[in-house]
Amino acid sequence: MKPTFSFTLTGETSRPAERDVLAVGLATCGLDETVWPVLDAMAKTGTPNTTPKVLRAFLDGRLAGLAYILECRRIGRCFFDAPVSSVVDMVPMPMFCWTRNGTLIDSHANAGFVAAGLDPHAFYAAAIGFLTRRYLYGSVIDAADGPAAGPHASSALFDCGHCRLEEGTSVDAFLDRSGSLRRKLNKFRNKGGTVEVIRGAMPPQVLAEAMACYATLKPLALLPFQDNYVAMSAATASLSSDRLVHVVCRLGGALAGYHSFVICGRAMHCLSGAFDRTRHSTFHAYEVLIVESLRVAIDLDVRQIDYGAVLNETKARMMGTFSRTELRIYSRFAAVRGAMRLVVGRSKVRPETFAPFTGLDVDTTLNP
Repeated sequence: MKPTFSFTLTGETSRPAERDVLAVGLATCGLDETVWPVLDAMAKTGTPNTTPKVLRAFLDGRLAGLAYILECRRIGRCFFDAPVSSVVDMVPMPMFCWTRNGTLIDSHANAGFVAAGLDPHAFYAAAIGFLTRRYLYGSVIDAADGPAAGPHASSALFDCGHCRLEEGTSVDAFLDRSGSLRRKLNKFRNKGGTVEVIRGAMPPQVLAEAMACYATLKPLALLPFQDNYVAMSAATASLSSDRLVHVVCRLGGALAGYHSFVICGRAMHCLSGAFDRTRHSTFHAYEVLIVESLRVAIDLDVRQIDYGAVLNETKARMMGTFSRTELRIYSRFAAVRGAMRLVVGRSKVRPETFAPFTGLDVDTTLNP
């Protein structure tokens, strides 16, 4: 017999008693309490068009599950360029956005967390049922091989990149994968490049430099919550926790790029990252950053680094393994699902956009 959940959807972040209820479920997934300050910091941000929400499920009046989603409006720019996007956004109908793939990636991803003994998929299916009664439609980014929560329109997205670190893994083993990698690192240093690793909250001046990089980017596609992305990144990068690690690359003293990570369980998850694209070259700063993040992970006895979406060739070459993702659009109305299938198929997020970064089935696990 399926459990009958009741739900609430508010802006209230997690409470200590709720964290205790969900602790066993977190541990079962290889996670720990680090998820709460990160997701709560994200949930305290927002813009007129993006509002983080906390979804709670109850069974017999007791907390059974909790998830973080984003309520988004005016998302026409995600699909089309102006002036079509402006026409689409004339009626700013709210929708929900839930990234379930890659815990804490981009400061917000979470599959939802359940109390001990409960079926996570039952919670997910019931949550989608609740959300599709509250919203006309919503999007979920999920693992392509993960089970769906009900009728939906789907579209292939990008792969996500990971590096697994087995016992005895060394940075030298990684550098030996490519005859040119050591040369690239040397070039970065010869051009005045330096790398700094910061633990805890990112200092205000560094934070300002890092966040300024986002204005220089030309992303392959815009997120529904793109207008809130910098605020989310800044909020999580500012957390005072030794679980945070920031790798900062500089050229001639100026910030060329950064990645912020959080250690949760025995994995490092990329909270955010960007590079200064006004430069004619960053002289392989991306490769330097990945190598340095591996060095940090080895020192901290981390077993996997999750880098998030792979949307450029340099990142693809630096990853060890990949996992596929899928965009799933849920609605209780078949006509809406059909319409959204047509919109996506003709928009900037159609599968062809991500085709170069889909199916990157390379396995180069970092063995010594």
